[in-house]
Amino acid sequence: MDAWNILVVVVLALILLLILPMVAARNGTKSFTQALMAPLHRKKKRGPLGLEVEPEKKPERHVNNSMQGELTAIVSQLITFTKRQHYTLVYPGTIQEGGQLTTTLALVVTPGGVVGLNCFGFAGEIRPGDQPNDQWRQHINHTDNRIPNPVTTSEKQQVLLRRAMDRAGLSGIPVEVIAVFTSKEARLTGVPAQKCFDRDGMIAYLEQERFHSGPVEDTHETGVKLKSLVTVYKSEKNKKKKK
Repeated sequence: MDAWNILVVVVLALILLLILPMVAARNGTKSFTQALMAPLHRKKKRGPLGLEVEPEKKPERHVNNSMQGELTAIVSQLITFTKRQHYTLVYPGTIQEGGQLTTTLALVVTPGGVVGLNCFGFAGEIRPGDQPNDQWRQHINHTDNRIPNPVTTSEKQQVLLRRAMDRAGLSGIPVEVIAVFTSKEARLTGVPAQKCFDRDGMIAYLEQERFHSGPVEDTHETGVKLKSLVTVYKSEKNKKKKK
């Protein structure tokens, strides 16, 4: 080792001897080793008596369940999508069958079949119950709620829609009803991917290749037949206004 290298080593050693005690004092450590390792550990917040304090959790952001405007937005999204894909949108999708009115927001007619959209406006964290038929769970604004099971609800809607289509001479066309959470603030956790979707997931599902071809030769013609089955629900409030 030449003189220059020896000089460099000596200077570095002197710097360490001067700096490390200051670092140790600042970090409350008692040895050079602790001083060297101190930067590797996350600095914890300390209270007035020097005791460690757990970092404060960020407050939970307040959100609201889906509003009417979000339903309008999802219909607009569906109109754009169906035009691009050359599908047919039937809106509203409420059909009277056996004395019951379906709750499907809209029906998307594709060459591969008809997809009914059963929409839910719940926001927050959404997760299934413990058992397949249990109510689902919603956590929103520090509150835990029980909400209708969207899977079993949509299955019942599918049965009604199937009966109505059979009655209208559309028995050869496949039909399914999927659940869609319309709020942008809905976070789906542990949800079966084939049954429930958020808004983006709904579009991704409808883009599958299996809907690109099938028994529906003319989606517009099929849509017209479905439209003839639609019942427009009028609330008692609107009826009174007309009177």
